[in-house]
Amino acid sequence: MQGEFKLVATAIVWGVVLILLGSALWVPVFTGDVVNSGTMIPMMVILGMVATISTGFIWNSDNHQPVQKSMNSSMEKAKRMQGDPRERLMRTLGALDDEEASAMLDDLKARLHGGDSDGEISAVEMLRQERSQR
Repeated sequence: MQGEFKLVATAIVWGVVLILLGSALWVPVFTGDVVNSGTMIPMMVILGMVATISTGFIWNSDNHQPVQKSMNSSMEKAKRMQGDPRERLMRTLGALDDEEASAMLDDLKARLHGGDSDGEISAVEMLRQERSQR
């Protein structure tokens, strides 16, 4: 939340409290009832506590976002720093059942040997060309 928004929200909360307390004080004057301090004081305390807690929530609402951003960035960093790609592949294959793993390996083999290419050179052919150029 922006600072201006927080200020307006706080003003609204405390304005509502003042209106409620003012109306509670002035209604007995117009109706001729006697103001009972036994009910007014607890009502004032409760409204004050509610307004104070609301103000705290308004002003502290941004405090959790930087923690979330730092958690996301640390998770992304951990993903990048996971180590050897072969280990990641083995973990992925270990998480799959036999049928899914064999289908994935067949797909990788086909890509490696150029079985599915759209006019692209396969990895095996590229290695052969590099060796022949040396």
